[in-house]
Amino acid sequence: MYKNSFFLLVLISAFSFGQNMPFQGRVLSALDSLPIYKAEVCLAKNSDTLCITTAADGRYSGVLETGDYELTITEPSHAVLFQNIRLKEDLGNFYLQEATQLENVTLEAQRKYISRSYASTILKIDDSPIFQNATFTEALKIIPEVNTNGEKISILGKSRILYLINGRETNRDITTLKANQIQQIEVISNPPAKYQSSYDAVINVTLVKSLYQGFYLNANESFNVNRKSSGSTALDLTYTKNKLSITANGLYNYSNGLVYNTGWQQYSNKYEEYTTTYKARSNYIEANTTANYELDTINDIGLEFSFAYNPLSKNTAFTRSNFFNQEIVLDSILSSATTKNNDFRSFNANLYHAYNKKTISWNTYLMVLSNRTGFFNTIESLNSGTLIIDQQVDSKNANNLYIFNSDFTKELSSQSDFDIGMRFSNFDGNYHLLNSNFSNSLADIVFDYRENIYSGYAVLNQKYKDFSFSLGSRYEYFIRNVSLNTEESYRTKKGNIFPSAHLSYNGPDNRHYLSLSYTKKIQRPNFSAVTPFEYNVTYNTIYRGNPYLKNEIIHSVQLYYLYKRKLYVIPYYNYSNNYIEQVNIQNDNRLIWYPANYDVATLGLSTGYNFNLFDKKMALFNKIMLEQTVNRGIINGIKMDNSLFQYSLNLSQVYKLNRRNSFTLQSNYYSPQLSDFYKITQGWRTDLRYSLKMFNNKGNLSVILSDLFNTYYNKLKGDVNGLRSYRYSDFSARGIAFSYRHSFGWGKKAEQTPVEMETGDEQERIQLEN
Repeated sequence: MYKNSFFLLVLISAFSFGQNMPFQGRVLSALDSLPIYKAEVCLAKNSDTLCITTAADGRYSGVLETGDYELTITEPSHAVLFQNIRLKEDLGNFYLQEATQLENVTLEAQRKYISRSYASTILKIDDSPIFQNATFTEALKIIPEVNTNGEKISILGKSRILYLINGRETNRDITTLKANQIQQIEVISNPPAKYQSSYDAVINVTLVKSLYQGFYLNANESFNVNRKSSGSTALDLTYTKNKLSITANGLYNYSNGLVYNTGWQQYSNKYEEYTTTYKARSNYIEANTTANYELDTINDIGLEFSFAYNPLSKNTAFTRSNFFNQEIVLDSILSSATTKNNDFRSFNANLYHAYNKKTISWNTYLMVLSNRTGFFNTIESLNSGTLIIDQQVDSKNANNLYIFNSDFTKELSSQSDFDIGMRFSNFDGNYHLLNSNFSNSLADIVFDYRENIYSGYAVLNQKYKDFSFSLGSRYEYFIRNVSLNTEESYRTKKGNIFPSAHLSYNGPDNRHYLSLSYTKKIQRPNFSAVTPFEYNVTYNTIYRGNPYLKNEIIHSVQLYYLYKRKLYVIPYYNYSNNYIEQVNIQNDNRLIWYPANYDVATLGLSTGYNFNLFDKKMALFNKIMLEQTVNRGIINGIKMDNSLFQYSLNLSQVYKLNRRNSFTLQSNYYSPQLSDFYKITQGWRTDLRYSLKMFNNKGNLSVILSDLFNTYYNKLKGDVNGLRSYRYSDFSARGIAFSYRHSFGWGKKAEQTPVEMETGDEQERIQLEN
C-alpha cells in the first residue's frame, strides 16, 4: 500500500514539475585550454538556483528540470562568464578569460553587454542589431560614463583620453573603426596609478581575432550623401597558421563638408555682420600590420607597424562682412577667402612581449612614433580692384616619440594581486613657422622642444568578502628643454606623485553594487601650445601661443551605484587647477585665440537604465547627464566668474522585427554648454538605422537616415567685458548613408561550443581551442 502510494507520488511530481535531465560540462582556461579547478557553476531559472563546483579536471555534473537557464561561471582569477542556455545532457566546454579584476557586475539589456568592476566598464561587441554597421563612436554611446558630442568624446566630464588598442598605445585613429572590427571596449573613467598621469580617462579597444586557420577577410564599405558626398572603405585580412597570426588592416576615407555660418561681432568701436561658407575636403589613408607568434602556452611576441597619411586636407572659407561705425551706419564691406591646406604623415612601430601564467603576468612593449605635419594658410581679398589682405603662413612640424613600457602583476592569493610597472618616454619635436605680411615681430620661428618622463607605479588590489579595494601610487619625473630661434632656451625639471584609490561593494545576487574612487592627474602644456607663434586664420582672427602656460592639476572623485544590473547612478566631481583651454579676447578690433589657465569645478551626475520590453523585441539604452560647471580666473586682465547648469540626453532604442531585420533609433540633445566666456547651444539630432542580416549572417546591410528631422545646429553666444558675440552654424548633418559589411573565411574554422542562446538569431561567441 505504502509502496504503491510512493510510486504514485513520483508520477504526480514528474507530471507536475516536468522531466528531469542529468547534465555535465567542463570549464577550461581560454588562455591555454587547461582545466579550471573550483570554479563555481550556477544555473538559475526563475527564483531557483543550483550551484556546482568543478573538480580538478574542470568537470561538473548534476540533475535539473529541462528548460532554459541562466548560466553563471565564476572563479576569482578569471572574468565572470554569463550565458543563457537550454539544458541538455552535454553542455560542452566553457572558456574563462584571465582577469586581474577582482569582481564583475553586469548591466543587462537584450544580452549582457556591459560588465563593471571597481575600476572599469567593459562593453562586449557582437552581432546584435545595435552594433550592426555602427561606428566606434555610436557603440560608445550606450556606455554609462561616456558622452559623445559630434566628434568630441568625454567621460564623466573629462576629455583628455588615452586611447589604447589591445592594451598598447598606437597612432591609429580609433574613431574610424567599425563596431564589427572590435571585440570589446574598456572604459576607465577614473584611471588608477597604472596609467600615465597626463590622461584623466582611458579607452582600451580589443580588436576581433580571426576564427579561422587560414585566411579571413572582413570588409566594410560606407557611403554618405548630404550636401556633399563622403565614403569609407576598410579591409581586415588575417592569416593564421598554428601559432602564427598576421593581420593587415587598410582604411581609406574621403570626406566633404559644407557649413554655413551667420552672425555678428561687437568691437570697441565697430560692429560687424558676417556670413561665411566653409567647404572642407580631405582624404585619409591608414595601413596597419600586426604579426603575433605564440612561443608556448604562456608567451606571445609580436610586432606592429602602422602608417597614416592625410595627403589632401583643404578647407576654403568665403566670408562677406558688413562693418558699421558707432552710429550703426554702414561704412565698409569686405569679402575675403581663406584657404587652409594640411598634410599629415605618421608612422608607428611597436615590439611587444606578453607572458601570462595563472598567477603571474608580464607585458612589455617598445614603441616608436613619428609624425610629420605641414600647414599652409592663405588669406586674400576679393574686393574688386583693392588689395586689402595678402597674408600667408607656412608651418612645418616634426616630432618623434620613443616609449618603453613594462607592467608586472603577481597574484598574492585568490583574493589579491600586486601590480608594478615602469615607463620611459622621450619626445623630440621641431616647429618651424614662416609668416608673410604679418605685423608680429616673430615672422620666422624655429622652435625645438625635448621632453623626457621617467615613471614608476605600484598598485595593490584586495578583495574581502563582498568588498574590494585598490590602492596605488605613481611617481613621474619630468624634464623639458626648449630652444627658440637658437637664441633663447628654457629648462624645466620636476617630480610629482599621483595617488589613486578605489573601493567597491558587491552585494548578494548582484542586487546592489557600489564603488568609490579618487585620482590625481596632471596635464602639461604640449609644445605647440607654448610656442610663441602668431598667425591669422581669417582677416581679423588670430591664433597665438602662450609660453607662460602652467601645468594643470586634476582631482577626480566618482561614486558608482548599480541596482539589479539595470539602473545606474554615477555622481562625480572634477576640479582642475590651472585648466588649459583656448580662450577668445579682443585687441584693436581683432579676435585673438590663445591657450590660457583658469580654474574649473564640475559637479555631475550620470544616470540611466538598460532593459528590454515586449518579450525582448525592444531594447532600451537611455541616459541623462547633469552637470554644474563653474569657471574662475583672470584672462588678459578680465575676471572670469561664471557658472552654468547643463545637461545632455542620449536615447537609444533597438526594435527587433525578426531574426534578420531591425531598427535602431538614436537621439541626442545638449542644453547650452559653458565654454570659457561663451555658451554653446545645439539642437536635437536623431538618427535612424535599418539593418538587415544577409548570407547566413556573414553580411550586414544598413541604411542610415542622419539628422532625421533636420534639427541639428550649433549656436554660440558670448559677452566678454561688455563686447558681445553671436554665431549660428548650419551643419551638413542631414543625409542618407549606406553601409555594408561582409566576412569571408577560407580554411578550417576553429571549433566552437554549440550553446543554444535565448536570442537565437545572435551569433554566439566562439572560443578557440589549441
